[in-house]
Amino acid sequence: MGQETTMLLFYEKKEHFADLVNGWIFGGAARISPESLRKEDRRSVRRSRPGDTIHNRYRDIVHRVEQARIRVVIGTELQSYVDYLAPVRSMDYDVASYNEQIRALESHHRKAKDLREDEFLAGIGKDDRLIPTITLILYFGQREWDAAGNLHELLLWEQIPEEMRAYIGNYPAHVLDVYHMPDKRLLEFPGDMGYMFLYLKYQENKKELERMIEELPAFRHLDRDVYETLAEYTNTPELLEINEKQEGGDADMRNGLRELIEDGRAEGKEEGGVLKIISMVSRKYAKGKDAETIAVDLDEPLDEILSIYQLVRKYAPECDAEKIYEELIRTTAD
Repeated sequence: MGQETTMLLFYEKKEHFADLVNGWIFGGAARISPESLRKEDRRSVRRSRPGDTIHNRYRDIVHRVEQARIRVVIGTELQSYVDYLAPVRSMDYDVASYNEQIRALESHHRKAKDLREDEFLAGIGKDDRLIPTITLILYFGQREWDAAGNLHELLLWEQIPEEMRAYIGNYPAHVLDVYHMPDKRLLEFPGDMGYMFLYLKYQENKKELERMIEELPAFRHLDRDVYETLAEYTNTPELLEINEKQEGGDADMRNGLRELIEDGRAEGKEEGGVLKIISMVSRKYAKGKDAETIAVDLDEPLDEILSIYQLVRKYAPECDAEKIYEELIRTTAD
């Protein structure tokens, strides 16, 4: 199962989707309840005119929220790469949703035969209204999101007269960059979601992860859905074993996670662990970090990280972890 699919399955559950929206839009306040959500078809099909090509648009997750004072269709676009056309794609998703609603209204009025004059020509009544649509981009990439925040930031303005600019519409891209969001902001997400985000954010920084687990008691008793998602997403099945021990009352979750971190350090001395460290060093090198910073992030001795760092730099921008490992072994033997 891919990482994106893992997150899709998690957020398909209404209680998790409600927590996501409450944390994202309402600062953690319980404004949307799981009971108010109604799952919608993720596919949007549109055709401008008869005979034109049919365009399909897929949102990863779509729920309709229907309760007092709010009635919104929300689609969450899960991504692990920076999309430099995010404002345009968000606009396209939302326009597709509005067109879908317009077609439904047109169909209703054709059957009812209740439109006259201009309303008949437009296909809808002047009192008809569309349900507001929001597209949220949930980003789990290692690179910091540095794409344009709105459509205007993508446009070439040099030769556009000032008087004309007011007529050029803008459109935002709503992005939650999980790995680069302040911890305080992530902890605003209700339930265990904030702790799941923190674990993902610091999964490669053993020292910080250990400090966080020690200081935040909530890491003792995370929801099983969260553990299953973290285990699948990070390819760490040991997390499920920790959860099962906790459910049986045999272990303190913080102790279990601490053991997992220590096991990771021990594994780092073996081939599989070294390959993983090489991959992590390569990713951090690509982000412009030096050997000293990487050693602190990974809580590993500087001399060991420096040896790997020099080989990563030698073979950059490609990173063949096995090739680097073999050369590392040869260098050590010599």
